[in-house]
Amino acid sequence: MQRITTFPLPPLPFRSKRSVIASNLLDRQFTASAPNQKWVADFTYVATGEGWLFLAVVLDLYSRMVIGWSMQKDMSTQLVTDAMTMALWRRRPDTAALMHHSDQGTQYACDLYQKLLEDNGIKCSMSRAGNVWDNSAMESFFSSLKSERVHRSRYRTRDEARADIFNYIERLLQPCRRTSRPRHRRSNSNVEYLWRTLFSYFFAVSPLGLRQCAVIVVVRTLFSYLKTLLKSNRPDSLSACICCSMEE
Repeated sequence: MQRITTFPLPPLPFRSKRSVIASNLLDRQFTASAPNQKWVADFTYVATGEGWLFLAVVLDLYSRMVIGWSMQKDMSTQLVTDAMTMALWRRRPDTAALMHHSDQGTQYACDLYQKLLEDNGIKCSMSRAGNVWDNSAMESFFSSLKSERVHRSRYRTRDEARADIFNYIERLLQPCRRTSRPRHRRSNSNVEYLWRTLFSYFFAVSPLGLRQCAVIVVVRTLFSYLKTLLKSNRPDSLSACICCSMEE
């Protein structure tokens, strides 16, 4: 009887060893008193005519701004590492006070990603297994992205999807509006959110070039906000003051 020799299959490129499982330090506390205190991360997928496009995102819970993102055709560790690297480059945070929260996915638990967090002195927090509510801030962002943009389009190529998602994140979402929050934690004041955005740009973003770009974004945000107030049927005190000054 002929002996059949078998060889082990090589590991898939997007799978890596799950090495670290951290505690749920965030504990569903989705608010922060200052920028660069709590970051949450996750990734999702978008269907295109060429196959899946995977999107990884890092959010700052203080202002709900997207501070890092990456898009690739593979669900690899490099996907989430690139998003985190962008966030670190943009913010240059005081990592001693920074907590990073994600799910227990292999990409976030692998040696490469955990070494990136460890080298930068960032505390790691992870959701409990099978509990999506522990990272509901990211789930809320992805829900908004898909309902407002992805599900309204059909992408023939990955490049077409990349361009549309880039436009949503960097041009539409960042300067003009916020992502939705859990209803019991939403702020009733648009002025508070505007201040959080301004504070994040000027005090959390350290590279000089980004600060110069922030001036343009802030001016645009102010005009958009004032226009919204003036068009509102129930203007608050700020819009009332503006209307009084215009009448005078």
